[in-house]
Amino acid sequence: MSADLLIECRGVSKRYCRRLSRGLWYGLQDMAIEVMGMQKSERHLRPQEFWAVDGVSLSLARGQCVGLIGSNGAGKTTLLRMVSGLIKPDAGIVTVRGRVGALIALGAGFNPILTGRENILANAAILGLSHREAQDRMHEIIDFAEIGDALDAPLRTYSSGMVTRLGFAVASTLNPDILILDEVLAVGDQRFQAKCMMRISSLLERCGVIFVSHQANLIQRICDSVVWLKNGSVWRSGPTNELLHAYQSERQEGYGAETIPPMLHPDVAQCVASGPTTPVRSGDDLAIDISMTGRAPVTLTALYVFLHNSAGVAVARATVPCEIQTKAGVPSSFRAVVRDVRLRTDNYRVEILLMAQDEKIRLAQCHLSSRVRIESSVMTVVDYQPQGYVELEPDRDYLP
Repeated sequence: MSADLLIECRGVSKRYCRRLSRGLWYGLQDMAIEVMGMQKSERHLRPQEFWAVDGVSLSLARGQCVGLIGSNGAGKTTLLRMVSGLIKPDAGIVTVRGRVGALIALGAGFNPILTGRENILANAAILGLSHREAQDRMHEIIDFAEIGDALDAPLRTYSSGMVTRLGFAVASTLNPDILILDEVLAVGDQRFQAKCMMRISSLLERCGVIFVSHQANLIQRICDSVVWLKNGSVWRSGPTNELLHAYQSERQEGYGAETIPPMLHPDVAQCVASGPTTPVRSGDDLAIDISMTGRAPVTLTALYVFLHNSAGVAVARATVPCEIQTKAGVPSSFRAVVRDVRLRTDNYRVEILLMAQDEKIRLAQCHLSSRVRIESSVMTVVDYQPQGYVELEPDRDYLP
């Protein structure tokens, strides 16, 4: 194992039993076999057993961030528990080099009776830090967690978001060589997610990160490569954008970005959108021309613009307020302008939702006939929301 290689898994497998009582009996049998020094069958499945993880191999080097993707039950959490040393593999070898900071489950490693401050000291001791070292880092942890006066309250009084804040602050501040994050940012607010992304980026200078999330935009921002697990095994692995695109395509049941049909309300006969023919530069406005013909008079109250990158991930959205009244059978043309678009260089699919009346009826969903090219070196932030406005065609009567 090289000096910069922090984790190496070779053919790692873990089996579980579907019935608790039988699983406890199998556990006693395995303990007896180990005590007597006997050889147990690594690949043999007993009745009611199944492979939660089956023959997985992966590695993590210092400065690398690997994303784990897959549906629920694919084996992601079980694999991370073996890597972090919480459970033993039934087959294969897991080699870990360095200190591991893991957030595998919300509140894992915390005592709900202890206060936040006491849990910080307890976790520091588990990671091998002295009391003095923990005290030296206490202020940094408190500042990052932003839980205020709740620090000296029992953890059982915390909300899930507060537990996440404290857990991430502890795991990322106590100088880990390996940081393991399993869907722990899902309950955090957008501001805290962005703050965590910045912390992870700074940590990559000296450690390695394994990141599990169902939010593809977060994986795309920080992961160098992705491992896709399916039914406990590695289905595919490779570059982030390529794997996310394939994963999103499968989740959409084969409907790619170019083949999603538009959705129209019964009051709408036709709705067509077209975008710019030349690339949009970072900081420019994005203009989208929309033409709609209604079967009945309608009142548009807002437009929502979504931008999906080439991997199929929705990375930006804009709310464009408007007040447009259309006539039955008469085409209405207008332009939705999204201000100051700042995204990384890519080809984007644009989706527009037209909302009508005060009850916010989804009137129409349409897509541009061609992708929009945005040329920029600026990374998008989490759930980027630019502003926008609507330009009406001159000399046209929009009153019914």
